[in-house]
Amino acid sequence: MKICIYGNSASGKSTLADKLSKKTGIQAFHLDQYHWGANWQKPELADFRKKVEALTQENESWIIEGAYWKVADILAREADIIILIQQPALKCVWRALKRQLKHEGQDLPFMAKDCPVQSSNIKQIYQFLTWVYRFDSSNTPKFLKAIAPYKENKTYIKLTSNKEIDNFALNIKDL
Repeated sequence: MKICIYGNSASGKSTLADKLSKKTGIQAFHLDQYHWGANWQKPELADFRKKVEALTQENESWIIEGAYWKVADILAREADIIILIQQPALKCVWRALKRQLKHEGQDLPFMAKDCPVQSSNIKQIYQFLTWVYRFDSSNTPKFLKAIAPYKENKTYIKLTSNKEIDNFALNIKDL
């Protein structure tokens, strides 16, 4: 089974991926770990796409989560199940802010190594939270366009609340 999970920051992607991994025994991969280099160095898009392509080809089964629409076509082509998590924007902003403040200076388990949470720079926090707030109007349409050629032959699931996410995780074996 190959599962792609896409959604905003702090929408529940990593949590769902980890729950599904525990339940199914399929390894979860967090795209932030493949995208970011040490100290938040952003890779060339071609290099990132090659990493994602290799990830999908080198593993017979996988759960891959991320907020990167620029690799959605690769994931959608290979996935059996495509999940879009679309929680309310203000909920994601609030959760992202809480995470920023709680984990200042720490590497999060789903992030690349040497990319600590940085909440001391107000300008960076503002830019990040603005990106989170605008995610569904700016990035989700690009994701949907990227997966459109593949969506018809896949199981496509849209989850819009914690309750729906939890129910999906509980019933994954029923697919």
